[in-house]
Amino acid sequence: MNELEILQQKITELEAKNLSLREQLAQVSADRFRRFKSEFLIANLSQNLVENIQTGIIVHDTDTKILFANPTAAKLLGIIQSELEGKDINDPSWNFYHGDGQWMPLEDFPVNKILRERKVLKNYELGLYRPPTNDFVWALINAYPEFDKRGDIARIVVTFVDISNLKKTEIALRESEQRYATLAAELEQTRNFLQNIIDHLPVAVFVKDARTDHFGEMLLWNRTSEVMFGVSAKEAIGKTVYCHFPKEQADFFYQKDLEAFVNKLPENIPEEPIDSHSLGRRILHTVKVPLYDQEEQPQYLLCFSEDVTERKLAELALKESEERFRQMAENIHEIFWMMEAYSQKIIYINPAYESISGRSCASLYEDPQSFINIIHIEDRDMVAAAHQKNHQTGWGLEYRIVRPNGDIRWIFESAVPVLNSEGTLQSIVGIGQDITERKSTEQELVYQAFHDSLTNLPNRLLFTDRLEMSLKRTKRFQDHTFAVLFIDLDRFKVINDSLGHLIGDRLLIEIADILKKSVRSFDTVARLGGDEFTILLDEISGTQEAVEVAERIHLQLKKELAIDGYKILTSASIGIVVGSNNYESAGDLLRDADIAMYRAKDQGRACYEIFDQAMYDSALSRLQIENELRKAIEKTEFVVFYEPIISLKSMNLCGFEALVRWKHPEKGLLAAGEFIPICEELGLIIPLGKWVLQSACRQIKLWLEKFPIAKELTINVNLSGKQLQDPDIIRVIDDILQETEISTSNLNLEITETILIENTEIAIRVFQQLRARHIHLSLDDFGTGFSSLSYLQRFPVNTIKIDRSFISHMNSKEINSDRNIEIVKAIIALAHAMNIKVIAEGIEKKEQIIQLQAWDCDFAQGYYFARSLSAEAASDLLGKAAQSAVFS
Repeated sequence: MNELEILQQKITELEAKNLSLREQLAQVSADRFRRFKSEFLIANLSQNLVENIQTGIIVHDTDTKILFANPTAAKLLGIIQSELEGKDINDPSWNFYHGDGQWMPLEDFPVNKILRERKVLKNYELGLYRPPTNDFVWALINAYPEFDKRGDIARIVVTFVDISNLKKTEIALRESEQRYATLAAELEQTRNFLQNIIDHLPVAVFVKDARTDHFGEMLLWNRTSEVMFGVSAKEAIGKTVYCHFPKEQADFFYQKDLEAFVNKLPENIPEEPIDSHSLGRRILHTVKVPLYDQEEQPQYLLCFSEDVTERKLAELALKESEERFRQMAENIHEIFWMMEAYSQKIIYINPAYESISGRSCASLYEDPQSFINIIHIEDRDMVAAAHQKNHQTGWGLEYRIVRPNGDIRWIFESAVPVLNSEGTLQSIVGIGQDITERKSTEQELVYQAFHDSLTNLPNRLLFTDRLEMSLKRTKRFQDHTFAVLFIDLDRFKVINDSLGHLIGDRLLIEIADILKKSVRSFDTVARLGGDEFTILLDEISGTQEAVEVAERIHLQLKKELAIDGYKILTSASIGIVVGSNNYESAGDLLRDADIAMYRAKDQGRACYEIFDQAMYDSALSRLQIENELRKAIEKTEFVVFYEPIISLKSMNLCGFEALVRWKHPEKGLLAAGEFIPICEELGLIIPLGKWVLQSACRQIKLWLEKFPIAKELTINVNLSGKQLQDPDIIRVIDDILQETEISTSNLNLEITETILIENTEIAIRVFQQLRARHIHLSLDDFGTGFSSLSYLQRFPVNTIKIDRSFISHMNSKEINSDRNIEIVKAIIALAHAMNIKVIAEGIEKKEQIIQLQAWDCDFAQGYYFARSLSAEAASDLLGKAAQSAVFS
């Protein structure tokens, strides 16, 4: 029996035994009696709260023994409630610990601290080990002493809440205690004590009168209610909701109050909108609990309201965010998926899966492993291994899928793991991008790097590679025999110049087809450039087999070729060299085949020659050319011509390319292609290249002085491989720049792809020194060789020149026209992505300019603008540009 029950029993006994007391009570005024009865009712309600509240309450006597403990306290301590009464807190069986986990001595026990310090103990964290259940609980202690009239401690009240799962959550419980000398004082103290607890609860707690005559009148109103509703306890007590809220809202509250008693069950209102006087529009989660007396008559309505506005707003924001995510995922073109990490169950996949794979999303939800079945059989093991090995870290890989109609699509898949708050792998999300078009473009670029863009035959690089392999086999196997045929069309230049480049190109395509049909399927036919072709005959029985191929080619070339209405007869000079282990490189073989081919030309063309030592005469002839070139350099029999370079953005003149010509005393003006290769082979290119660079820089110096408006004019000068290897090249360039006093920004050095292939390390070193001097560098003939792709990132070039072979076929009706267009567009986009300017060579038609401008190409040069000009003619062109102020 608790203290309150004892007091009630004493009241009953006094009423029965003491008639004089009843007479005295009868004299009490009606108002005082009603007040007493109200307080008694509230005390009953408070007792109900004490018994049911989730806060533990223990009352200690001054001898540290327990006078009273509510059920929550008994449950937390792990002891039956009836056994707690009279138990000494200083019993050694208690196992208390400080908040930091250290064992707590007796003097630090809350009750002992209060007895010693005689003051309230607040927010005292305490741990308890419970041997019967072998577990550990934590509680947040608030305790205070009660004093008698003499100022001595009468008893100690300890309250605590279980913070085992919410240890970091601070729940401050403050009680205001008073002692009452009389029964009314005791009841008032209990009411204040419980009111203090209720006031500090994080939810609004309020009690309404449920009696018919006073239905809805407020009896209890905690501080949280004051804050939440903007109505003070003084204003709320004794009033109904109609006194503080609009009628429509008050009617809603009143109706819910009635429903609680009609249903005789707690009324749960998950979302109750209110207009708070202090907080504005809020959303509450309210629970209304009907309480009855012994006759099952409504007495009180116990209400709890929690402000869930922020949570509801967060839920709404999350819902909106999920909706935005859904809309985004369902409208992107990439496959977006999410799956459980270990079961690999598909959580979500967007509709893009259906359009890319040709299969329904439903099929993947039903069977997640069905995705493996659509992967190309050659890629399945790779994909499965990547998924299994990298599911903790994510992955990025490319693979192929097969659509139901058999089409193959390339997918780039990128996936990342998703961890939960504890850092444990929860799921995996990924994006699958259809890169089929990109892969096709890449394959085209790679193909173009190893093949001639006009004939689709292997180019020099691929042919050289295969020739090297045959040479290696010959060194390993003595019975392995192969031969190289070097084929050059006779009088092709005449046909090209008279009928035009388009007819010339068509002729080259026809010749390529004839050559392929003249050999076996595993032999290699290549185009080295211009009208030069080579054939690698592998695994032959001897020289006679190579001769038979040459004769077969000659026989086919005797037939007329019909091209665009023209009937063309052509022939070819063929040089043959039979491979042996005496050769050290493919270049040596090609050199000797080339010598044999020129011997065939000397013999009257339309024939073949087999290389042997008797071709020493050709070497003597070469020596004569060498002597002529040496004398030409000594006598300066050379002149520089200038080809205009035009800005495609403004269509204005912006520079020139310097092109050297040989004023041969007998043959007249010779183009660079007729003697530069010989100069390079003989080492004469170094003095010649220096002279060209010096002449070009002197000329632009004159132009800049004569036309100050052209201060940004540039001169492009070709730099050969031999010059690049010259250890004095940087000094030579510095001396010329110092002599001519032109800015390095006016000079642009052009390097061909051959230099990058043969002189990679030297080129990198020289390029770095040139760039340090702010000299612009251009990569010539881009796209015609392997170097254009594999070396582009290694060399700090400012400009690339798209080879004329791409440009000339952009508007043709040939099969490769569309492919050329895509490759040109890809090259421009690639260059701009790397902050590199682009010059298109060989412009001959206005339509080519319009297309290149649409693709944002920077510059162009070609016969459409002007052929190469003498210095005087170029000066006249500059003069006209200066008068019109059209420099870019």
